[in-house]
Formats: sequence, structure tokens, C-alpha cells
Amino acid sequence: RWREAVRRARGGGPRPLTVMLPGTMGSALSAGGRAVWLHYFTLLRGGLGKIALGAREVSADDLLDDFYGPLLEFLAEHHRVEIFPYDWRLSVRAAAARLAAALEAWLPQAEREGQPVYLVAHSMGGLVARAMIADGGRGAAVWQRITRLPGSRLLMLGTPNLGSYEAVRWLTGFNPTQARLALLDFTRSTSEVVDLVREYPGLVELLPFAPEDPDFADPARWTLLRESLQARWKIPPEEALRSARETWSLLRAAPPEPACMAYVAGCQRATVIDYELQDHDEDSWLSGRKRIAFIAGREGDGTVSWASGLLPGVPTWYVDDTAHDALCVQRKAFAGYLDILAKGATTRLPSAPPQRARALADEPAR
Repeated sequence: RWREAVRRARGGGPRPLTVMLPGTMGSALSAGGRAVWLHYFTLLRGGLGKIALGAREVSADDLLDDFYGPLLEFLAEHHRVEIFPYDWRLSVRAAAARLAAALEAWLPQAEREGQPVYLVAHSMGGLVARAMIADGGRGAAVWQRITRLPGSRLLMLGTPNLGSYEAVRWLTGFNPTQARLALLDFTRSTSEVVDLVREYPGLVELLPFAPEDPDFADPARWTLLRESLQARWKIPPEEALRSARETWSLLRAAPPEPACMAYVAGCQRATVIDYELQDHDEDSWLSGRKRIAFIAGREGDGTVSWASGLLPGVPTWYVDDTAHDALCVQRKAFAGYLDILAKGATTRLPSAPPQRARALADEPAR
């Protein structure tokens, strides 16, 4: 239904232009013209191998309906909508270069009509947009054109602006989605799924990179972690780690622009914010081997902590009882999103964390 709504909106009179950028794994991928992600029958037959890094003829064709359809249908009632599927396996800098080219094609109509341009970016999509803005060249020039149109802005929905410890869970084989993939793909174990995705620069770039975080771009850290756990998965390739460090340096050096940026955070009871290595009990058959324990905090959307998402000075609102993956399907929030895009503010969403998420007297902070 959203595709038909988007087509109709393009045929109307002058309207603001909204470009939807999905998050990690939110773009449909095909290989050789055949759907792979997220095509369950293909995955059952070992289709993940068709989107291994280096696989030929892989393209991003569409957005996943279940995650983005409701918001796209809503936005098309008010705006001219374009979608920007991208290959989330690759670096956000590669996607940023493609975004700049796409916007150059879409911008002239908005400029002729004097309409604002809104970039609505879920999760990793916000990093793509910010990498474009910070590229110092073609992307920065496109952003300047956008911001010259009054009212234009970037709205980030749960963007991990300083990474997420969920990426650590992915690369150690403890992410629930990864476990489901291993069950779905009869041809691969969980360790083999880790070995496949660990090469994706886009996933490695999602590792935590706040100043106080460990240096996850250091191969020695991954070697020590694997040896301590006596795990069978391989460490991320040094090339992917070097690329991640370059991306992190770019993003950390990019100052936020509060006048034309906004952030919306989801709220869940627990979000992973750290990890630690623990000893197994002495009488356990695993004695002598470490286990990894993930530490959760109350301030986050279940995937991205507020501390790693929010940018200094950028106005922020919260959607209560909403997980990271639901930020684009939570219909009660859509009117608030529309207010933020049109006016830069809203009273339909709270601008302070909900009291329930902020403090639960009967639970520890970690």
C-alpha cells in the first residue's frame, strides 16, 4: 500500500520532499537479480552466501515493508516521498556518496518549488546522512543546498551516533537475530554466520566508538576476546577495522547542527551498554574458560542507548514503550514526527525521558 501512496504523492502539486533512509538490514538485497534479503526461502537454502562480502551483482532494491511501510504510507499523505535503499553490508561512507548523488537528482524540483527537504533516517541511516554531510566535498555541498531551503532538516530515529554494543553481540554470536538466522539457514552454524557478517564494514562500523569506549578497532582486542572465550568465530578483518576507525574519526569530528537536526529515541526496559568477561564456576566442565556477560542499562531503546545516540544540543523527543525496530511502525508517534519535520518541535511527544524509564526503584541501574 505504501508504494501506491508514494506514487500518488509524486503526482500532486508542490510538497515538501521527504527522503527515507532505512537502518541496518532495512534495505532489501538481491544477487544476480534474485531476492536474497529478506527472502526466507532463499535463506533456507543457504542464500546468505549470495550476499557475502565480495559476492557479485548484489544490489539494494527496496525497503522492507514490515519495518518502514506504515511510516512511508503516513508521510506520503503529506509529502513527496523518495526512498533510499542502500547496501548496508558496506561502509556508511560508500552509502553516503550514493546518497549525495541521489539527492542531486531529487533536489532541483524542491528548489524550483521552494519546498523544504526532510531526511528521515532510521538507525544506521542517520550515520549515512551524517557521513554525507561531513565528507567535505560533494555531500557537504548537497547539504548546503538542502539547508538553504527554509525549514529543511535531518530527523534521526534511534541513530547510534556513537555506535552500539549490539554490534559486539553480533560479532561474538550472541545477537538474537543472528541466532534466528542460524536456525533459518540450515547450511550454517552460528559461528559460520558470525564469520560471514564479521567482514561487513557496515556492521563493524556500528561498534561502540565513544571516547570512553574500548578501542574496538584494535585487532588485539578481538584476538584476546576470542581466546578468552575459546570461541570458534574469526576476528573481524583488519581492513574492516581500519575502515571503521576512519569512519568513526569522520563522525566524531563532525559537529552537530542543532538548528536543522532532531532526534527521536525509543524507550525499553533494558539496552546493552557494556560487557565483561567472567570465570565459570570451578566445578563446571567449562572451568578455565571465560564467558561473556552483557551489561544492560535502563536508558535506551533496546538496541541503542540514549548516551550513544543523542548529540549535544540537538533537540530530542522520546517515544515511550517503543523498541528500536518499531520506531517506524509506532503509529502513535507519527503525528509528532510530522510536527518536528514541519515546525522543528512537537508537543505530541515528551522532550524528557519518561519517568518509568528514568528510574525504577526496585531495579539496579546496571
